[in-house]
Amino acid sequence: MLVDVTTLGQEDVFDVCVVGTGPAGITCALRIAQTGKRVLLLEGGDRELTNISQDAYLGEVIGDSYDYLDVSRLRFFGGTSNHWAGWCRPLDAWDFESKLGGAGAWPIGRNDLDPFLKPALEIIDADMPAADTPIPDSGLEEIHFTFSAPTRFGEKYFDQIAAAPNVFLALNTNLFQIEKQGDAVTGLMVKPTRGDLVGAGVRVRAQRYVLATGGIENNRHLLWSDRLANGALVKSPALGKYYIDHPDYFLGEALISDQFPINLNSPDATEVFIAPTIQTMRANKTLSCGLRIKEASYGATKRMIANVACVSPDLARTALSLLNKDLVCGFALIGVWEQEPVIDNHVALSDQLDGFGMARVDLHWRKTETDKRTVRETALHFGKYLARNDFGRVRLQGWLEDGEPFPEDNIGIHHMGGTRMADSPEHGVVDANCRVFGCDNLYVAGSSVFPSGGHANPTLTIVQLALRLGEHLAGKP
Repeated sequence: MLVDVTTLGQEDVFDVCVVGTGPAGITCALRIAQTGKRVLLLEGGDRELTNISQDAYLGEVIGDSYDYLDVSRLRFFGGTSNHWAGWCRPLDAWDFESKLGGAGAWPIGRNDLDPFLKPALEIIDADMPAADTPIPDSGLEEIHFTFSAPTRFGEKYFDQIAAAPNVFLALNTNLFQIEKQGDAVTGLMVKPTRGDLVGAGVRVRAQRYVLATGGIENNRHLLWSDRLANGALVKSPALGKYYIDHPDYFLGEALISDQFPINLNSPDATEVFIAPTIQTMRANKTLSCGLRIKEASYGATKRMIANVACVSPDLARTALSLLNKDLVCGFALIGVWEQEPVIDNHVALSDQLDGFGMARVDLHWRKTETDKRTVRETALHFGKYLARNDFGRVRLQGWLEDGEPFPEDNIGIHHMGGTRMADSPEHGVVDANCRVFGCDNLYVAGSSVFPSGGHANPTLTIVQLALRLGEHLAGKP
C-alpha cells in the first residue's frame, strides 16, 4: 500500500526497511513480504522521472571517459531497470575465484547463487540460457545469453506492491542519513518532497535495513552517513574502493569462412558469442572476456577483403571468390571484459551538495594494462585459432598495442563494487550475507557488493543476490 512517511508515528517500527525500488530493492522486499513481515519500501523519486529527483544523480568522473552519471542512472520507481536492455547471463564459477593474484575473490561461490537462478529468471521474464558449448581444439567455447523483453520493474510490480497489505511504499522519500548507536542502526532520516519542495526531515524505524539504491548510490549513502557519524557507521577501509565496470569495445574485423565450426549466418541470430575457457584464461594470464561476432554488410566485407589484398593478394582473391559463393563473410569483433579491481578506482564524496543537502559523487575511474591485456590476448587467441585452421583472418585495432591509449566512451555502464563482499572488513564492506561489517542490522543489495564482475551483464546476478538476501532476512526471527 502507498504511505506518506510524515503520517507515521513513533510506534510504527517495521520488520524491514528497504531503500530503493530497482531490481534489487523490489525483489528483496517482495521476498521478505511473502513471509508476512511488514516491509517499508522507500523510493526517492516518483512513478515517473522528475527533475528534483534526477538532479541528485549529478556527479563528476575523474579519469577515463565515462558516461554522465545522471544519464546512466534513473531515479524513480523501478530504478535503472527503466532503461535496461534485457541482457541476461549468470556469472561463471570461475568469476567467483581470485584471478592473477588480484582482489576479486568472492566469499561465496556460484553454487550459493544457483538455487536462485530459476526464480530470478521468472522475476525478469527470461528463459534459461542454453548450455555453453566447447569449440574443439580451440581453447574457446560458444557462450549463450538469454534476454528479457526487457522487464521494467516499475511497470510490472507497482500494482502488486500497492495492493500488498504488508508492503508500505513511500514515494518521493529521500534517504538523507543512516543513524547508528552502538552496533545497530536505530533509524533513517529521510526528506520527503512535494513537487520541487523539500520537506523537513522525518525519522523512520525498522528492525533491519536494506540499502538498495544502486551501484554508485549505495557507496554514496554509506560514505555520507559515515562522515556524519564521524566514521562510526562503516568499519572498513575498503568503503568506496575497487569500483569496476565492463569495458565494451569494437576490437576489429574478421573474415570467416563457412568451415568455422559454429554457424555464424543463422537467420535466428545475427551475432554469436564466444569466450576463452578457464584453462585458456589461466595460460594467457587474463581476466574473463567475451567476444561478440556480429555479421557485417556485403559492402563492409568487400572492404575487408580489399584491406587483405594490401598484404596478401592471393588470400584476397581466394576470399573474394568465396564471398561470391556465400562461403565467406565479414564480421565485426566486439569485446566485453572483466575490469581489474584496483583500489584507486573508487567512489568519493564531492565538495558540491545536491538539493537535499547531501554531498554529490566524484567517481575516480581508469582502465589498467591488465584490462588491455585481457581483451588483446583473448582477441589474439581467437585470431590465431582462425589462421591455424584456415577458417579466416582477424584484423585488430591499433589501440590494442601496448602503450596506445584506449578509445573514448566505451563502457557497459554497469556500476559495480565499492561496498564489496568479503570475508573480513579489511578487504570488504559486507559479509557473505551482505551485512555491513560492524553493524548488526544493516544490509546492502545490488551490484555494489560485487568483488569482481566477470564479463556478463549484472542484472540477473543482482536479482539472484537479492532473492538470497530476502530469504536470509525472511528466515530471521
